[in-house]
Amino acid sequence: VQVPSDPMAALTAATASARTEGAELVIALIDGTRRDARRYASAIDGLDLVVSAGLDEDEAHPPAVNGAIVVSAGQQGQGVAVIELHGVTEAGAWTDASTWSRTEERDRSVREATALRARIAEWEHDGTTSADDVAAQRERLLGIEREIAAAARAPEVHGRAFVASYLPLPHDGPRETAVRALLESYDQRVNEHNRVALAGVLPPPLAEGQAGYVGTARCGECHAEEHTWWLTTLHGHAYQTLVDVHKEYNLSCVGCHVTGYNRPGGSTVAHVGEHGELQNVGCENCHGPGSLHAAAPDTVHVTLDAPEETCLRCHQPEHSDRFVYDAYRRMMIAPGHGLPSSGG
Repeated sequence: VQVPSDPMAALTAATASARTEGAELVIALIDGTRRDARRYASAIDGLDLVVSAGLDEDEAHPPAVNGAIVVSAGQQGQGVAVIELHGVTEAGAWTDASTWSRTEERDRSVREATALRARIAEWEHDGTTSADDVAAQRERLLGIEREIAAAARAPEVHGRAFVASYLPLPHDGPRETAVRALLESYDQRVNEHNRVALAGVLPPPLAEGQAGYVGTARCGECHAEEHTWWLTTLHGHAYQTLVDVHKEYNLSCVGCHVTGYNRPGGSTVAHVGEHGELQNVGCENCHGPGSLHAAAPDTVHVTLDAPEETCLRCHQPEHSDRFVYDAYRRMMIAPGHGLPSSGG
């Protein structure tokens, strides 16, 4: 597909042409963020629906911009945004008739009203706010409460209307064979391209005296029991899970399946240690780079416990939507690793 040098001009011309030819509905698919989608919708007359298909989150309340509905297609394949259009052949602006949207608007207003009630109570209690100002805020609160009541009612729809909904895709949902084959072919192409194109990308250099990464096998020379246990965990085989699906060079994946990604003396997409020692989610991702500790274990110590923010670097909703820190942390406690050694 040839990408136009000026996408805005090309889309403007295509929209005008479609309208001239009698199109009743004009939909633009944008490979970009919601901000990109709003920019096109604002600048181009005649669009009915603008769908952004970049790496973005679902948006509960599709906005209307310049008469067009703007919506995100979803978030990294974890769900599908569905837009039902009614009265396509009729004239006029689109009315949002979505229960989803009304619920979001109502919840936002409820949060605002709750906070305002608390502030009014404080003002009345401390007596530092004038009676007129308190009365004005009470009037504002009444307005918000009217918005809450209005959001609960379905709008009266005359003419064009759309209903938006978001359908999460279950982890155990059915897989379409043809689509799966297409995605696998795409992953292989991306993998091979990045393997060559990013071969020269190296990790940032170490500053003088700074600890570098040595790999989990080096840790196991002194911590054999912990290393043996680590080999039984998902962290211990994280890199292979990418190799199995042709994603070990995928920039959206590799950083959370190796040790010390893009950190001084660590790994990159194409460099995971001279002998692969930085493959997998190793000890140093949680306890810090270990070269100085390995050289002087009695005087240089590492971080013993990994705080939640360390885990959240990778266990984010788009990658690990079932992550709960306390529950996952308990899974990482074993003899020699948070518990007394089995050998006493």
